[in-house]
Amino acid sequence: MQSFAAAAIVVVVALGLYWYSAKASSRQQGWTDLYGSQLAGSPDQQLANLRNVATRYKDPQLVALAWLNYADGALRQAMSGTRGLSDQQRLMAEAVKAYGTVIDLYPDELLAVAASHFKLAGLAESQRRWDEARQHYQAIASDPRFGKIPHSQRAAAAVKRLDEIAVPVVFARAPATAPASRPATTRASIRVPPSTNAAR
Repeated sequence: MQSFAAAAIVVVVALGLYWYSAKASSRQQGWTDLYGSQLAGSPDQQLANLRNVATRYKDPQLVALAWLNYADGALRQAMSGTRGLSDQQRLMAEAVKAYGTVIDLYPDELLAVAASHFKLAGLAESQRRWDEARQHYQAIASDPRFGKIPHSQRAAAAVKRLDEIAVPVVFARAPATAPASRPATTRASIRVPPSTNAAR
């Protein structure tokens, strides 16, 4: 009976070690795939590789970084000037969606989340959507978790800068022209008093 219990413990330990080793190996492969995905192929192939890493692996840090790199790559291609209008719009939409994925699904990956907020804020600013940009900066500046990294101060400065930019410019009213002291006269309106000599 004791030998059976000992054998069971050995099997459990062996399975645990195998699971841990497989998980570590998978994680290592994921990081290798992430870095390798950006080194080979056309820009479109690199984006496809990054999307594959983001959807294939489970490690939150790895996946968040893969989506962030995917978003950055899509944004670069959208703004490269080498794409047609429909491609630009598609890539821009994909970049915005990927940044949102990082923010919504991986909130504990602070560096990736902060980078995503900054990129979305920059896009909003470039389109003069001041309130939307402020929301992204404020999300970093007001979250105490970001106080440990420099991004918090940078975001607070951006909020202050936006407050100054967004204030409407008020122009002084032009001074009213002074009214004429008396109405202008025309030749027809001049009345000549009758001559006093005519009465004599």
